[in-house]
Amino acid sequence: MPDIKILVTGATGYIGSALVLAIHRKYGKQVQIKALVRKNSPRHVLKGVPVEFIDGDVTVPLSLWEATKNVDVVFHTAALVSYQQRDRRKLYKINVLGTRHLVDACLRNQVKKLIHTSSVAAVGVIESGALNPESQAFEPWQHRYGYMAAKYLSELEVLRGTFEGLHTVMVNPGAVMGSYPGSLYPVNSASSFIEDIYKGLIPFYPTGGVGFVDISDVVTAHLLAWERGENGERYNIVSENLTYKALFDLTTRVPGSRSRTAEPLNKWFGRVLGMGTEVMASVMRRTSTVTFDGVRLAELALYFDNSKSKQALGLKYRPFVETVLDLLRASQATKPFLHKA
Repeated sequence: MPDIKILVTGATGYIGSALVLAIHRKYGKQVQIKALVRKNSPRHVLKGVPVEFIDGDVTVPLSLWEATKNVDVVFHTAALVSYQQRDRRKLYKINVLGTRHLVDACLRNQVKKLIHTSSVAAVGVIESGALNPESQAFEPWQHRYGYMAAKYLSELEVLRGTFEGLHTVMVNPGAVMGSYPGSLYPVNSASSFIEDIYKGLIPFYPTGGVGFVDISDVVTAHLLAWERGENGERYNIVSENLTYKALFDLTTRVPGSRSRTAEPLNKWFGRVLGMGTEVMASVMRRTSTVTFDGVRLAELALYFDNSKSKQALGLKYRPFVETVLDLLRASQATKPFLHKA
């Protein structure tokens, strides 16, 4: 019998599926992996990995009570990522109430550890361009953004579980990119953004910046958080803080790039574009890739300090240039190039 029983929520998602694969590769038969999935989840992304699929949903408390029975460790990766205004209630229902239900289930069934996939969006931002540590308080202005507020409030639910006796660790990735080796999950929207830059499909770059990280580093961070993370602590998982202009410059230097010289996105044009695109998507009942909130946040330099993850967890980050290169090699053949600082 396996020594450890693990439950992964969001197991068929971008981070969750990579995490399941990594757990199986590292621990093999020492662990039994349960994958909490909804009825319409793409189970094929875990093809070949010995997992037990558990029908359930973080918004249905009873399904979580059953799923967490006799489980030692829970990795909570299930979440909604959206900056659409119309999704604010859904964000609260899935990210906040879903986490509340899971914490309650873990307490009820005496789960030993909960590793919560949070985001740097839950970390306080002192000002644009500042290097924000995990201890920075969440600022009032951040509550205006639905996704930020939902991730912050979900952390409060996790901390409530900590105070009630559950061992918890929070992992806070930046903008996650790349394809996890061997994963059957398609690249995420952030990775597709890099591909579009390379193809010359994006003529403007936002004037702000953000912290980027490779999917492999995010997965490793989860495993290290399980093994070494301190109870009730959170860890910024960011490889490099870059302006969007630097991201464009990096991508356009890859041989074969069809990207022309991009121009900075005008503040008001960007906001009108974001609002118009979002309204049109709402009318057509589609998901908008460009949103009003997303455009406004992209005007800021949202940078985060990763020193705690390196010192406390021993995490060694992959150079982000390698992430970009591998991502583009996966989509089409490219030759190696030297990254100039």
